[in-house]
Amino acid sequence: MIRGGIGPDLLLVTKVNSTANLDYHVVPRCPRRHNEHGEALSALRDHERSGLASTAPATAPINRFRALRDVTALLWSWTGDLSCGVAHQDSPTRASRPAVAEWEQFVQADVERRKEREIACSSAVSGDEE
Repeated sequence: MIRGGIGPDLLLVTKVNSTANLDYHVVPRCPRRHNEHGEALSALRDHERSGLASTAPATAPINRFRALRDVTALLWSWTGDLSCGVAHQDSPTRASRPAVAEWEQFVQADVERRKEREIACSSAVSGDEE
């Protein structure tokens, strides 16, 4: 932690927000807990640094805006998949796959149910009700 309880995540997000005007809908306040966010922000930072070098081409400012547009679109998409907002929240756990025998039993029961419904519907249509 850094002085005053501000962590490196918040400092990184604050710097990005001040230069690119991105809010927590695009960059959550915990980007380093989400590898893709940290990598994208680092790549954007490196791109900006290389664009400010004395050997940078004249098109560097336009390239930076393109990179910012592309990274913003990725971040927006990734952040939409997260549970995070103003504070970090772990993503909900996904259900595990059923065992093979359990799945086969489910499929067999489903097939039998469908056959019974088909027989019942065809009997009702043809008037062969019992």
